[in-house]
Amino acid sequence: MISGPSSMALSLSEDLETQSHLSITMSRGTKSRKLEPAFKAQAYALILLRGAGHPCVFYGDLFPNQEYYNESVGRNIALLVEARRKFAYGPLEEYFHDRNCIGFVRKGDTKHPGCAVILSNKEEEQMLEQYSGVL
Repeated sequence: MISGPSSMALSLSEDLETQSHLSITMSRGTKSRKLEPAFKAQAYALILLRGAGHPCVFYGDLFPNQEYYNESVGRNIALLVEARRKFAYGPLEEYFHDRNCIGFVRKGDTKHPGCAVILSNKEEEQMLEQYSGVL
């Protein structure tokens, strides 16, 4: 996700200039489709909890407004922002099970316990072993 110096990267879930009247899309070849709320929550989990770059939360995703807001997405982002504040510290260990199931562990520091995250877009149950440092 970030191949250059992460201290210089700004992490976004989508173009900040995109509004609902411009149709939020994710392109694959010549086809486009709207971003699903579950995908947006997963994108924010990567941005907010991994630790690389400077995360940027789009105002319209987090706060109610007439033009661009999904209550479920806003609630999930608020929880992820809180999780970042409490747990997203320390070294990062990544687990790439397959292209549809990834995970990572933030090991924490002397003041914060860290966190373990698993993201999957498969409908069936997924298992991913991750070492969190606690037995």
